[in-house]
Amino acid sequence: MNAVLSAWHWPLPQMTASAAALVFYFLKFRPREAGRIACFVSGLALFILTIASPLDLLGRQYLLSAEVIIHVIVALAVPLCPVGGLPRSPDALPGNRILPYVGWV
Repeated sequence: MNAVLSAWHWPLPQMTASAAALVFYFLKFRPREAGRIACFVSGLALFILTIASPLDLLGRQYLLSAEVIIHVIVALAVPLCPVGGLPRSPDALPGNRILPYVGWV
């Protein structure tokens, strides 16, 4: 049990970027719907849990299949959650305009 608990690591750059994304999300979009907030936060949590879990250590050092699972989660599941947390219409954005990084969605 101690080996599993000691395999968790919390990389500072990814944790800082996730915290900054969360602060930016609440300051810029001012979400009011609980479902959208939960969707955005779950995407960040899934990202953090994927890179901080023992699965990351297992994939980097022992099993290629674990590394592939990490890549699938980060490439397919993690991006969908924050996009689902964005406002539904451009009118819901502050300033009533579409931001360049959201306009393609």
